[in-house]
Amino acid sequence: MKILLILFVVFLTGCGTVLTPREKVVNINSEKPVEIWVDGERLVARGKVNSVKVSNRARRGSEYLLVREVDGDGEHRIELDRKFNRMTLLNLPILFGTIGYPVDYLTGATGKLRKTTYEVKDFTYEDEL
Repeated sequence: MKILLILFVVFLTGCGTVLTPREKVVNINSEKPVEIWVDGERLVARGKVNSVKVSNRARRGSEYLLVREVDGDGEHRIELDRKFNRMTLLNLPILFGTIGYPVDYLTGATGKLRKTTYEVKDFTYEDEL
């Protein structure tokens, strides 16, 4: 009976939705103390080395992180780039992905974060001269 229940759940959910974490930790290393804002609206961290939890989903995820100096005016905008989640290809053998892939698309599990560590070294802008 348990095997039937597990098979039923597997057939009605997308592989990317089940096998990919909803959130991921993004590490931001900086030489100076900084504040980190998600999408420029919500302050999530403050300090030199920060770990920030952001959504790993493609459609509902955060778009960018704004890193601002604590004692200055400088800021960096870090675009959160996403790539195709290969786990969604596991939907193909199960009814050619007709159920699993739409579930992954609607939950945003067709994409995942490309990079999870960023270095912020300098807040001076030479091209503004």
